Amino acid sequence: MDAAVSGRLSVGVVAVVLVVAAGAPGGCAAAGPVLVTPLDGEASFGEVVARAPAGARDAVLVVGGRWAGRVHLAGDGEARFTVQGRVGPQTVTVRFVAGARALGAMTARRVWLLPRSGAVARAATIRDEALSARLAVLGRAFPGWAGVYVQDLASGSYASWNADASFLAASTVKLGVMIEALRRYGPFPERSAVWGDVSAMVSLSSNDAANRVFLRLGDGSESRAAALLLARFQAIGASATTFPGTYRLTQATALDAPAPPPLLTWRRSTPRDLGRIVRAVHAAALGNADALRRTGLTVHEARLGLALLLAARPEGGPLVGAVRAGLPVAQKTGWTDKARHVVAIVFAPGGPKLLAVMTYRPGIDAAAAARLARGVTAALGVGGNG
Repeated sequence: MDAAVSGRLSVGVVAVVLVVAAGAPGGCAAAGPVLVTPLDGEASFGEVVARAPAGARDAVLVVGGRWAGRVHLAGDGEARFTVQGRVGPQTVTVRFVAGARALGAMTARRVWLLPRSGAVARAATIRDEALSARLAVLGRAFPGWAGVYVQDLASGSYASWNADASFLAASTVKLGVMIEALRRYGPFPERSAVWGDVSAMVSLSSNDAANRVFLRLGDGSESRAAALLLARFQAIGASATTFPGTYRLTQATALDAPAPPPLLTWRRSTPRDLGRIVRAVHAAALGNADALRRTGLTVHEARLGLALLLAARPEGGPLVGAVRAGLPVAQKTGWTDKARHVVAIVFAPGGPKLLAVMTYRPGIDAAAAARLARGVTAALGVGGNG
């Protein structure tokens, strides 16, 4: 980042400016093109905005190496496009021309394109009693402890069963470490030395990487890092969620605890809390002022976080095969030999659907957890056969 730019950027769009040498009257260099949105590594809902260099008359959009549109520049020299019908990781390029003469181009790489219908994140306002009753049937059929929270982010309706029960959180609460790392190493965390660990912690659910990032957040102190995360969870409204220390990298053996109570765990969360955390990241990525305040993120940082969740591997979690093919899923899983959890946003054509499923039982039946998740996605209309 240029030395002239300091402090945190708290508003929606971050612009990266490149100056391209171009002929100008008097031999001066004209300002080069500026890609306003999207930027490298972001999640995007299809809006592309770029500012033209001097002399440009038209802008051409190329997505994934294919022509995607052309616009004539208005008086303000700003080109605006909306990408339709493409989802997944793409390279987005805007080229500026004057007739047959090329005047410059800007490219954003590793952009996670999402449907325009996903650009909404309404707060939970109306309880769907019928859907809650259906979730109760699914939850009670699980051979162990289960909790479910779902929300239609387009309408604000929600449903739940046992959603405020406290579960061993496993890796789901790495979401808090991700948020604090995006804040700490912003405004461009993707350029920081810790980005590889942040990415591995979310996309690969690496405990080693999570521990390194966690300790760096506390400047080497677990207690300072834990206090930061606790404050962030509470700001988001996830007051039942804790992250008190690093992950154990090996499992202890021969412990005198043959039948531990399921709720006496030190790293805890609830289905409702996990839903609040993921919705806050999504809403912040849309520029929602309340979500930006609660998470402490900028829009760029939130869009990076959302993109990491979109790239996260589903292995080990109960959602594998439970979502209809072709629908983007931003998710964080958590699993041990006692738990199978997932919190996710499924970007369906009718709008984004949020779900959090938490299950617990010593010697857990992973297949049973998967059946529960399939039942939940079917109830939401985003199931594998939906």
